[in-house]
Amino acid sequence: MKISYPDHLAGTPDHAEIVFQSVGRTSSAAAPIVLDMAAVRWIAPYGAVTLLLTCRYLTQLTGCPVEIDELRPDVRAYLDRIDLFDVGRAWVRMRQAVDPEFRFGLWPRWISTESVLLLCHVPAPIRLCPRFDA
Repeated sequence: MKISYPDHLAGTPDHAEIVFQSVGRTSSAAAPIVLDMAAVRWIAPYGAVTLLLTCRYLTQLTGCPVEIDELRPDVRAYLDRIDLFDVGRAWVRMRQAVDPEFRFGLWPRWISTESVLLLCHVPAPIRLCPRFDA
């Protein structure tokens, strides 16, 4: 099943709600699901989390990781740079192979990109303030 993903990942965080509402209407789907990302021009940090949560939900729904297709090279480089495909490897993968030399070609791990926030897996539960746990 191929789903066209809207260009709502770089506007305001309210746009994430639009994505969640449209994905929430997917009560059953044929596996694997392919997200057509041709319309997506850029992804803000909250948009990357939105995409990852979308893929996680659809993977739980179908039992198969989501495949991403038609992703712009600059957006792909950014998602690689923030480790989306490593952190979300159980839920999301690229449909087309990428040349290994491209992987960090546009967003290399240089000192100038150290301010880019990386996604990371946080195992649950983490107890930051045990005295406030119910």
